[in-house]
Amino acid sequence: MKKVQAILFAALVTCAVACSKEKVLDNRLNGNTWNIDSIEWVKTESDFSGFSYAAGTENNAGTFKFDETTGSSTMTIDGETEENVSFSWNVSSDASQLEMTYDLTIDATGSNQRVMVIEENKRKRQVWILTEQQFDLETQEAYQLVAEITLTKQ
Repeated sequence: MKKVQAILFAALVTCAVACSKEKVLDNRLNGNTWNIDSIEWVKTESDFSGFSYAAGTENNAGTFKFDETTGSSTMTIDGETEENVSFSWNVSSDASQLEMTYDLTIDATGSNQRVMVIEENKRKRQVWILTEQQFDLETQEAYQLVAEITLTKQ
C-alpha cells in the first residue's frame, strides 16, 4: 500500500511541476512585449538553378507582442523586415516549445512552416530557436532558415 501511495505522490508532483512550468512561461509572455536583442541566423535557398547560403547577425531586430492567445511580431533577418505579422500561440504541455501559428501560406502548390523552440526561459530574458521552412512544388524552390533569437522583456 505504501508503494502505491509513493507512486501516486510522485506522479502528482511530476504533474504539478510540468503544469507549473507551462503556466510560468504563459504568464511571462501573456500581455507583454519582448524586444529582439539579437538574431543569429543561417538560411539556405535552392532551386533548379542552384544553391545559396547566407549567415549573419541582426541587433535590435524587432519585437514580439503577446496577448492572451494571439500576438504580433516585427522581425528583421538578412535586411528584410516582416512588420506586424499576426500569430496565435500557446505553450507546449512540457513548456519546452512555444507553439506559434503564423498566418503563413499552405496551399496546393507549397507550404510554409515556422517553429519556435525555447532554449532559455527566464523572467526578463528568453532565448528561442526559430526554424522556418518553405517549399514551392511548382518552382521546386526550397528555403530554410534557422535562427537563435535572444529577447528581453520591455
